[in-house]
Amino acid sequence: MTTATEASAGGGRLAAAFARAEQDGLRLVVRVRTAALIAVAIWILVSNPWFLSAYYLPLVGLFGLIGLGLYGLSGTRFYAPWMRYAAVLLDACLIAYTLLVPPLTDLDPWPPQMAFRFGNFAYLFLLLSSLSLVYSPRLVIWGGLTLAAAWGAGTVYAMTLPDSLPQLRTDEFMALSAPEQLAYFLQPTFVPLTPRLTEIIVLLLVTGTLAAGVWRARRLVENQALAERERTNLARYFAPSIVDELARSDEPLGAVRQQDVAVLFVDIVGFTRLCEAMTADEVIVLLRDFHGRMERCVFDHAGTLDKYLGDGLMATFGTPRAGPRDAANAIACGKSMLAEIAAWNAERDRLDRAPIRIGVGIHYGPVVLGDIGSARRLEFAVVGDTVNVASRLEALTRDLGVDMIVSEDAAAGAAGGGEVATDLRPAPAQPLRGRAAPLAIRTWRAG
Repeated sequence: MTTATEASAGGGRLAAAFARAEQDGLRLVVRVRTAALIAVAIWILVSNPWFLSAYYLPLVGLFGLIGLGLYGLSGTRFYAPWMRYAAVLLDACLIAYTLLVPPLTDLDPWPPQMAFRFGNFAYLFLLLSSLSLVYSPRLVIWGGLTLAAAWGAGTVYAMTLPDSLPQLRTDEFMALSAPEQLAYFLQPTFVPLTPRLTEIIVLLLVTGTLAAGVWRARRLVENQALAERERTNLARYFAPSIVDELARSDEPLGAVRQQDVAVLFVDIVGFTRLCEAMTADEVIVLLRDFHGRMERCVFDHAGTLDKYLGDGLMATFGTPRAGPRDAANAIACGKSMLAEIAAWNAERDRLDRAPIRIGVGIHYGPVVLGDIGSARRLEFAVVGDTVNVASRLEALTRDLGVDMIVSEDAAAGAAGGGEVATDLRPAPAQPLRGRAAPLAIRTWRAG
């Protein structure tokens, strides 16, 4: 029931929805980081002497400017997707600089190599995890790679300082006594390489895990959107009471097959004459109101809306699955439609508008049902002589001056569905175009 064009359009809408979600996530990240930076700034003022605060607060402000600048550009014609990747790169470089370069205002700075001893590496995960809110796996991967590169560059910087002590080879380190090993490890200028490599590897592994989580979340949304689109497509045709059942089925419509189905046609009598005194907009409003009322009657009686036919519609009962009450439901639906029109005419009368009259034709018999059409457009259709007979019975209501004509086959099929057909009046068999013998019918007048 979903055409190739509809699927393509649905995919385009989903991609656009993800793009909007990424933009919304970007704005959320900026708001969250701004709040976090304010908290960090307050903590810096509380926990550090003035000269350290004077060093770190401008760096915190620079973080804020990067986020606010990106926030201000997002949603404008100056914004481009590459800007968020550039912002992440700036963030990675700035956080590595903030954590690894000693404060220039410190009167007695510790050796730069000591920056690795304070566990500041954990701040990189805070920045990385915030990127997952953008809903973009690529941005998460980019963030992890840039943070790893920045931390690696900081490690190389520390190791190349003139007074840095390199990490000894295993045999050299083991040749030292235990006190000598401890003394070498505790040297302020010692930069151990193995822990730095471990940090980078863990950072990349967490990056992959976060990116996979974001990708999985997107897939779940895509699957949910696809299921909802298919459900919406089913709801266009089938009663809400059976949409859930169809949605749970692997092949909701089944293969092309033949089965007994009740077919109902309804049409506005004298529609052309009715429209002569109406504007085009008024005609459309009338048809929408009419179709909406008739559609509710179809769905209330477990019917399937097959198609709209200008000022009428075709409905089937027993599709996609046949049941014992199909014919009875069709007849009950026809009566419900006539009652609905009577109520509508009461409203129209109060508005001094012309009354609406409809004709209903119902037949019950074998049909062929399934998807027909081409690869570009498929349509679930019900075809066969039963459909033609129901259509001609609806047209016959004008000649006989009745509101509904039900074939004897339909009345007989409704026998097991209560007394819905007992008040139908037998009428003389009628000849129908395309049939060799006259068709036995029953009629019904509203009221």
